[in-house]
Amino acid sequence: MKRIIPIAMAAALISLTMGCSKEKKDPGYYKIPKQQQKEIDTTLHAMESHDYETSIPWNDSQYHIIIARAPIDTMPEIHTGDGVRYKDNRIRIKILRRDSSVFFNQTFTKHSFKNILTPQFQKEGALLNLVFEEDLTDKDHLYFAGSVGDPDELSDEMIPLQLIIDRFGKFTYKVDEIDTHNAHADTTFIDDSYKKEEEERLRRGSL
Repeated sequence: MKRIIPIAMAAALISLTMGCSKEKKDPGYYKIPKQQQKEIDTTLHAMESHDYETSIPWNDSQYHIIIARAPIDTMPEIHTGDGVRYKDNRIRIKILRRDSSVFFNQTFTKHSFKNILTPQFQKEGALLNLVFEEDLTDKDHLYFAGSVGDPDELSDEMIPLQLIIDRFGKFTYKVDEIDTHNAHADTTFIDDSYKKEEEERLRRGSL
């Protein structure tokens, strides 16, 4: 009887050791799958260049409007929230009278509208577009709709704006009424660079 107990205990210990050994040898038992790394897009993207032309009757005459958008290399790159890199854009609006003389000629970047942009859009936004709104034209003003925002075509993050050119060739701009939470929607900003010239022309009665 004294010999049977030690032999039984030894058999139990051998069985336990063999069981643990089998678990440790299983290569998949403690294996943790490696997390896949996200590919980083290092390409410098750019929106396509775009040109638009139209002629309209305005103030008893004919005017020709030219709008040209192109990527610009002289401004800092834009980094979206996903880390994708884009070039910013510049948009030129040129308006000619019937005799081909220049009524208006101005190149815009997003900095042209900095007074209505939030810090986020000043840093991460691009000037996306400026589109002539012919249906809003009146005898004193020409209207253009535009936006500054994420250049990704799938994104809807932007600040809509309205650019207004009056019959003296002076422009104002404001946040479009369809957006009231991203910026100062009730504020109109005036470009007064032509103020002295206009006052002199009005004094001479040339307009």
